[in-house]
Amino acid sequence: MSVMRIHLCLIACMLIVLPLSRAQEVSIDLQVPSAIRTGEKVQAILVIRKGRLDGFARLQQNFPTGISVSPLENAGADFSFENGKLNLIWLKMPAEPEFRISYVISADERVTGRFRLGGKFSYLKDNNRSDLELEARELSILPAGTEIPAVAVHTPEPAVSSGTEPPLTAKFPGPAPACYRQKPVEPGEGGRYRVDVLIDKGTWSRSGMLEEEVLNGYEIRPVETKGSRFSFEAGKARFVWLKMPEERFLLLSYELIPRSGSLSDPPVIKGQLSLVEGNDSRLVAVSERPFIADDYSQEGLMKLSGNLQLDTSQPLSLPPASQPQQVASAPAAQTSSSRPAQSSQTRAARPPASEARGVVFSVQIAATGNPVNEASYFRQFNVQEEVIMDVDKGLYKYTVGRFKTYREAKEMRDRLDGTTTLDSPFVCAFRDGKRISVNEALRLTGQK
Repeated sequence: MSVMRIHLCLIACMLIVLPLSRAQEVSIDLQVPSAIRTGEKVQAILVIRKGRLDGFARLQQNFPTGISVSPLENAGADFSFENGKLNLIWLKMPAEPEFRISYVISADERVTGRFRLGGKFSYLKDNNRSDLELEARELSILPAGTEIPAVAVHTPEPAVSSGTEPPLTAKFPGPAPACYRQKPVEPGEGGRYRVDVLIDKGTWSRSGMLEEEVLNGYEIRPVETKGSRFSFEAGKARFVWLKMPEERFLLLSYELIPRSGSLSDPPVIKGQLSLVEGNDSRLVAVSERPFIADDYSQEGLMKLSGNLQLDTSQPLSLPPASQPQQVASAPAAQTSSSRPAQSSQTRAARPPASEARGVVFSVQIAATGNPVNEASYFRQFNVQEEVIMDVDKGLYKYTVGRFKTYREAKEMRDRLDGTTTLDSPFVCAFRDGKRISVNEALRLTGQK
């Protein structure tokens, strides 16, 4: 009897689990009338079933010339319709497992015929792109006063080309965006940490979202949001702009508050910045650095961002431009007060060759909180070179190439920046397999 009871429980559990697993599959139901008369308007409805997904997503549809589309229900998406292309972009999808959007379709009086309305829904799942093709519906455009189709309109091409498109990221003209998080070091009263985040958004100006996830027992409360909408749920803080501020450099601030009294472990955070501009989108990993922002003007933030981009592994004391170059473990003859200025003297003061042994330059292309498969993950960004992973300060960092000279590494960085969709690859340095600053590597190898 007890065995039968266990079997019945197992069957009941299976019946419960199966619908739940199916509910996680993404599906879209496109509801549109089969015909529209010129000069009239009809409503199209899309019911999106996305389960627990709540991140970045995009819906694209193409329409023939002479068709206009205007929004009704956006469900929080950024809506745009231009040159026959409809784009709905969510930096954060609604929390409900199912939601709907709707829009109005109208036809110019000079356009008649039939076309197939389909589209593509792209979304991120486990940091990988997935695409769902919408089942196409045929729509007839009839002249006013008649039910006979006239000249056929041009059938649109697929909304998104398949095969080679990089996942939810694209090249965009102008400076590459970057994002830096101030490393939480010293807690204040009650074990709280104050954290600044510096965003260089370049020329991107439409929509954006900064997402910060705390991995160990802290809560995020906003201090300075720069006009964004803030939310915190399930350990994730989101700063969302439907239209970003005009300033290129944004400095956000928040507090990290321990949930259970005073935690002994410092907070561990991972984050990313999502940017959207028309048909283009980009994901930028947040880089954690030890820095202090003491000048909040655009000029001061630009100077800070430039210095953070130059040196990627050592703390920077600000303002760095006013300080002499630091030389660690240098002979007395090379101190800042007596460092030779002429090139011939500099050559004479080069460090011994033994100090340069084991020093190499490389190009860092990414840093993640969790490891990824190097062979497959970076192929989507068109990276053809071998990728090497090392662990540094709790992050998995990925680099390309090992070079004896800074010049070779810089050439590799420029090549990657021009041929891939990576976000801001930069030169880094190692000595005997351990990371050192680029300035330290240049000093040890006697390079400029």
